[in-house]
Amino acid sequence: MEVVVEESTKGGFLAGVLVGVAAGLLLAPRHGRLAGSGGSSDMDEAVEELHAAVDAGQNDRSDALRAKIEETRQRLREQVGIPPE
Repeated sequence: MEVVVEESTKGGFLAGVLVGVAAGLLLAPRHGRLAGSGGSSDMDEAVEELHAAVDAGQNDRSDALRAKIEETRQRLREQVGIPPE
């Protein structure tokens, strides 16, 4: 048995699912730790931790890039015959 669904029905169904999910997220009661305090300080802490992690990752990549540049610079000096600094 094959079920045939028209394109217009699929779009309406998808829109309905999206509206239902959005309404559920907006109207659902808060859970756990967030219910008592409003969660703003917990959210602020989480955002700060995320920023710190991103900054640390960027610094690690910057250090790795600097090391690669220095390696390349030294290799080029050796190939050209310029003494190391």
